[in-house]
Amino acid sequence: MSDLIPNLPCILVIDDDTDHLFLTRKMLKKAEVRNPIVEIPGGLEAIDYLAACCLVDNSAEKKLPALIFLDLKMPKVDGYTVLGWIRSNSALREVKVVILTSSNEPEDVKLCANLGAQAFLIKHPNPMVIGSMLRQILGEPVPQHLAVVTRELEARQTVGTKLMAIGQHCS
Repeated sequence: MSDLIPNLPCILVIDDDTDHLFLTRKMLKKAEVRNPIVEIPGGLEAIDYLAACCLVDNSAEKKLPALIFLDLKMPKVDGYTVLGWIRSNSALREVKVVILTSSNEPEDVKLCANLGAQAFLIKHPNPMVIGSMLRQILGEPVPQHLAVVTRELEARQTVGTKLMAIGQHCS
């Protein structure tokens, strides 16, 4: 894997669970993500961080993130509120947001799509799927050999998710 490239915009990972932050960082490393990763431990902290990114005369020179991974179920300020706040802020409307959550509820998927999320993933997806998806969302080319493997993995993950949902309805 190549080293991080500091002048690339960061990828924010917003999750209140430190174990999930660790696993997401590990997944992004395996996906060969070269952007710096910034971990934010909650919704309120995410809004504060993003608000600071939007200030014109910000002395910290925080840049807008290239992409945000956002958990939904957080105390105090949940992911829905953060997503709504992001989409209501003109400086952040174009920032890509990927929901990364343990929820597989159709209502959550629909609400997030209506709020403007680019993707909805159930924790913790395959790193190759993540790498390919990130390249597509960020407009980078996906190598042909990765595209084939990714389609196969996505098909398996979809089947697994459907089977998990069916199993929950049967119990």
